[in-house]
Amino acid sequence: MKRLALLFLISFISFSFVAQAEKPFYPVKLNNTEWRLSGRCLESVEQSEFSIYTIQHSNDISHRWGYFITFSDRTFSTNYRARCGVDCFTSVSGTYEWRSDDTIEFFVETIQRNGYCQKESEAPRKSFGVFRISSSEKGFLLTRL
Repeated sequence: MKRLALLFLISFISFSFVAQAEKPFYPVKLNNTEWRLSGRCLESVEQSEFSIYTIQHSNDISHRWGYFITFSDRTFSTNYRARCGVDCFTSVSGTYEWRSDDTIEFFVETIQRNGYCQKESEAPRKSFGVFRISSSEKGFLLTRL
């Protein structure tokens, strides 16, 4: 009887570890979220890092301006909002894939530029790199691997 109980206990523990290993853990829930960006994001394949922050909702109008990124189910889009209309308004759209628990790859489909821009819109349709996500003081830092 002791052997049967021991065998059952070992099996239960083994199945628990297997079940946990099959369920991926992502440090950041991205699906259906919007974040403030530290600046331009994914407009250049050479970008080495960028930060995302939770959006502070308040009556302060300054929170409405700047760079933002929105994630849906495996897609993303960025946009830039300025107080005045005299600027270059750039938006980037594409897809993303989790590569591991803390790494994500971005595929940029289009970079749309409107307004007073020095560069034209483009459609790179390629990977802009794999980034490691780590916690920062106010949000998360994404660093190119």
